[in-house]
Amino acid sequence: KQPKHLITFLIAGHWCSEVCTSARAGAAAPARRTGAAGMRTAVALDAARLELDEGRSQRAASWIASVGEASDLSHADAVDLEGLRGRLAADQGRPAEAAAHADRAVRASLLTDSPLVQATAELDRARTLSALGRGEDALVSARAARDHFASKGHLPGARRAAGLSRDGTRDVTDETGDTAGPMATTTERS
Repeated sequence: KQPKHLITFLIAGHWCSEVCTSARAGAAAPARRTGAAGMRTAVALDAARLELDEGRSQRAASWIASVGEASDLSHADAVDLEGLRGRLAADQGRPAEAAAHADRAVRASLLTDSPLVQATAELDRARTLSALGRGEDALVSARAARDHFASKGHLPGARRAAGLSRDGTRDVTDETGDTAGPMATTTERS
């Protein structure tokens, strides 16, 4: 049985293995050698999100720790990190910290012109609030995420946000039964 999510990199040779290993270990040299130093953060953030989606908080914490401080990241990556920290804090039973991270991520996302950054921050907040037992608030954030995704034409993201239940356990599935994931095809409008 295949996992629900697969990260696929279409770069020649051993690139993915080396970059993923270097991202987790925090070793920059292999990433620089392959010309992918900028990808370390993206790989770590995506891996953390996938681990959280699968309920593996400890593994997600390791990925999040490998990213470093938000002040060293691009604004979009800092927003993503903040949202993931919120989800992790909620999973680890730290509700005040979780809500603060999630709210900061959404506020910071509004300083970008990217509906996808805004949508992801809202979806992370929805999952955080849901994990904290705040189902109605989670639905408000899920609807905002759906609207941001839809405004960009990111149909899988819009379906995923629309399908988030009050308890955060259900995502809309496509016709094959697979959950619409972050690497799904989009129809974007500029």
